[in-house]
Amino acid sequence: MQEMNDTDKERILKFLNGNISVKEFETWIYNDLELEKRVGAELYYELIVINYNSKSILNDLGEVIIGNYVSLDDFDKWKYYKMLDGIKTEV
Repeated sequence: MQEMNDTDKERILKFLNGNISVKEFETWIYNDLELEKRVGAELYYELIVINYNSKSILNDLGEVIIGNYVSLDDFDKWKYYKMLDGIKTEV
């Protein structure tokens, strides 16, 4: 599994979790000039060729990311900790 930096990983996980809009995510992909260097040519290619207008964009991108760049276990842990942060903030 290819590693990516925590900032990029966080943004991708937020998108997959529905915390970032498709438009905001797509804009980030195309406007971050250093992204390809940070995530590698293979993942960058996957990110730019995907159809962001598809109704199944979250599923499509999830299939590319989960297991190849982020383990399902890491994604589940991330969602769990975000949920706990939300509960902690409300209390």
